Parts: sequence; C-alpha cells; structure tokens
Amino acid sequence: HEDKNDTLILNRVFNYLSTIDTTALNSLTTYSYVKNKLEVERRNIALLPVPTMYRIAHGPRRKYISESYYRIVYHNIENVEAKRMVFLTTIPHHGKALPRIDKFLRPTLYSETIIEDYILSPFCQANKRFYKYNVIFLPKSRVSIHFQPRIGNTQLVKGSVVVDSVSGRIISGYMNGEYDMISFHLALTMGKDGVKSLFPASCDLKA
Repeated sequence: HEDKNDTLILNRVFNYLSTIDTTALNSLTTYSYVKNKLEVERRNIALLPVPTMYRIAHGPRRKYISESYYRIVYHNIENVEAKRMVFLTTIPHHGKALPRIDKFLRPTLYSETIIEDYILSPFCQANKRFYKYNVIFLPKSRVSIHFQPRIGNTQLVKGSVVVDSVSGRIISGYMNGEYDMISFHLALTMGKDGVKSLFPASCDLKA
C-alpha cells in the first residue's frame, strides 16, 4: 500500500542518523571554501544603522566579491567549530557584510534544528507534526520528498529533497525560509559516506 511505503521511507529518513557511527566525529577536521557575491539593487537609508552594511551603503560600487577559507572541527553532530583562516574581499577597508549568513552554510539537517537553535528540521522525528510531506517514487531507488509547514511560522521551512530509498540518506535538495530578518533559498548536496553524509558537501545560498 502506497501510504505504508510513504511512512516507511519517512521513517528511514528520520532514523538515518541512528545508523551512522557518530563517534568518528570526535575532532574530525575538514576545510571549507566559501565565495559570495553581494549585489546592491538600490541604496536605502535603512542600511546606514546596520554596522556591517555601513561601508556598502556609502561605497561607490554596487557589486562586491568575498572569499573565505575555513577550518572546520566537528566535536559531535550539533557542536561544529568553524575558524576562518583566510578572508579576501572587495568591500572597502576589508569589511565583512552580513556575517550572520555564514551559519546558513553549515546546516545540520539531522538535528532537531537546522540553523543554530531556531529552524526546526523536517527530517527530525520530533518535528514531524509541524510538517506535511509528499513522497514521490523515482527510478534507481530514489524518492523525492516535498515538505511544507502545516502552519505559517518562521521557524519552519519548505522545500524538497532527493533521498536514497534503501538507506534513507538525503542526497541533495533545497529549502526556502526566513531567519534573523533574512529571506533565504538554500540548495545543498550532502556528503556520501559515513559521518560525512550527515553534513553538506556543498551549499549554494541566495539570501
């Protein structure tokens, strides 16, 4: 029965974390490269009181590029330490705009919250009651899971993921939402093996 299949697939996603030996995360170290483009569509006096946007509000350019290189240390599934080692930017005086968006690039999909302690993950069993799911079966042991909030709430996101139907591992997907006064679209591809499959291998953020 298709409803039972849907439930089975969702349970595999919810339980995927429990199938991974997370002891391997103890002080696992990786590195991350981040490149971002900031484009000012029009200047607005509302930017002036925001310290990280002051130079951009006054600057002559409309487009800025920044690059960063991070050292990432995983202590456990919810405790990830990121240290910026290199930072280059075209923003005047080596400024950094909207530093809050960095946390969007390290989402924890299998935790109760995706970003800090705020966005409730649709892939955590405890949050199932907040979301509606639509499972579509695809070829080659893949399924597409569309999710959306049952109620309008900025702690919830909507989007879609492609999942391995045998293991419940999330392969790739996207989500849309609002957090900390930032509207965002986050597309991601997850790691493939072991503990690395619990975290994104790559992220593309539009905010």
